[in-house]
Amino acid sequence: MLIVIVAALLGIWRYRSIEYFKWVGIAAVWMFVAGVLFYAGGTLEDPTGDGIITHQIRVAANNGPMMGLFAIAFLIVYWGGLIFFISRMVKAARAVREADELAFAEDEYARAENTGRKALETVALLAASVVWIWFAFLEPAQDQQEGMDADIPLQNAPLPSPAGLSVEQEVMGAAAEINAGLPQKIDEVTTLEKATAAGKKLAYHYRIEGTSADRDKLLTFIRSNVVPKACTGSLRPYMRDKGVSYTYSYVGTDFTAPIEVNIDEKMCEGLEDYR
Repeated sequence: MLIVIVAALLGIWRYRSIEYFKWVGIAAVWMFVAGVLFYAGGTLEDPTGDGIITHQIRVAANNGPMMGLFAIAFLIVYWGGLIFFISRMVKAARAVREADELAFAEDEYARAENTGRKALETVALLAASVVWIWFAFLEPAQDQQEGMDADIPLQNAPLPSPAGLSVEQEVMGAAAEINAGLPQKIDEVTTLEKATAAGKKLAYHYRIEGTSADRDKLLTFIRSNVVPKACTGSLRPYMRDKGVSYTYSYVGTDFTAPIEVNIDEKMCEGLEDYR
């Protein structure tokens, strides 16, 4: 989008013509439509960052080698179109420059008036660009990050510690408190269905809308994301000081068996030793 912004600024200050701005507008529409349809920022499990067509192709190809061929084809067409539009802008700019060479010089008052108008147009363009960047990139990125961490505050909810309760009773109370807000949709494919308590063990039970082929990816995600966060977050004192353990259990639509990971103080110490 930076290309369009720079081209528009050149149009405001140097190449003011309908033909030039026509091609700037076409390039802007081209980039916007390409982003809506073909942006590739998601995954098979979480398509949030994918464009409409990209997601459909990702699902059809099962995120396989065909995605690479699709990406190459898209880049060729996208940049080919953009280069063509830029060449038309250059042609229109040359026509404006040739016309300026034949025109009579403007008086000082007219130049000052034009400069003021151009400055206002520049401010308006930059303000619109900031608003567009916020809504197109920054806010979605922030929402996506909040969505990725949505399960962490719930999972890391401290155990209640009223006086006189045993650790087992605290764990049971935590499960009851969590269940009051369930089921909870974590993302498009993950739902936290319930929490259960057994002694000093608090278990979170998730359902994944996926196939058995996703098991390895899910297990990798748990080991690289859930476990480190649990071992470095607010859960750690309960594991270290009270002997509480946390189990994350995932069942899938086509899973032959659930995936379960038990996190306790011993695992966290081993993780620290590994690091």
